Amino acid sequence: MVAKRHTKVIAILVVCVFLFVQALNGIVQTLLSLRFTLEMMRGGVQTLGSVTAKRESDHRVFYEYSAGAHEFGGYYRLGPDDSDFTFVEAGDKVNVVYSARRPYVSTAGLKSEFSLRKDQFLLIFWGFTLLGSLWLARIGIRVGRTVLQNQPVRIE
Repeated sequence: MVAKRHTKVIAILVVCVFLFVQALNGIVQTLLSLRFTLEMMRGGVQTLGSVTAKRESDHRVFYEYSAGAHEFGGYYRLGPDDSDFTFVEAGDKVNVVYSARRPYVSTAGLKSEFSLRKDQFLLIFWGFTLLGSLWLARIGIRVGRTVLQNQPVRIE
């Protein structure tokens, strides 16, 4: 019976560690995305680029654009159900926003407000996930101590 309790406590702690690591990773990724979005909103230069190719396997659309005397390229993805992928052809024009400080960094068709709201939502979501994992870990540790002392388990 005690071994069963130990297994449950270990399972709770493993889930907590997994959630904690996922939340930290989510927060870091979201902060990087937020940084990119804010950089494009504040110091982005808009230009017109051209579609160079599209790849059916992963729905990527490749484009090129000029920034000063240099040519750069990038890609964006369309969802598998996005009808735009069917109609996009090489040579089509595409709106591109690139960083004034780093012209090799770009995005096509950035909808800044949507990206900003999405990043804000994800930051809040991952923050709550992090707090939830810490709360679960606290419960797991409390239950673990109780089990080790062979006392009845009380969860508050």
